[in-house]
Amino acid sequence: MKYLYVALFAFIGAILRYSLTLISGDSSYIGTLAVNLIGAFLLAVLVSYPFKNHYLKVGVTSGMLGSFTTFSTFSADSIHLLEAHPPAGIGYITLTMVGGLFLSYTGLQAGRRLFC
Repeated sequence: MKYLYVALFAFIGAILRYSLTLISGDSSYIGTLAVNLIGAFLLAVLVSYPFKNHYLKVGVTSGMLGSFTTFSTFSADSIHLLEAHPPAGIGYITLTMVGGLFLSYTGLQAGRRLFC
């Protein structure tokens, strides 16, 4: 049953990610940056959420947010930017890492205040 939840929510997360990438236009870097930062925040908030159904928690966190965020695209985009425009590549990597850590911390604090 757990795998069904993960698969269903992974489908939803992938559709959401693709939709945000389309909205961001040709600049896939912006879409990837947005989904990774949003995902970092949401995952941290949901860590504190008192899910009554464990399968739902796994589906939403590992399934949906796991497919919504994308480390592989971030890595490929980073290499491409570093080769084409080194300052932009360094900025992209820095913004993703520092922003992701900041939003994870902020999300964790928000989740604790909301749910604990």
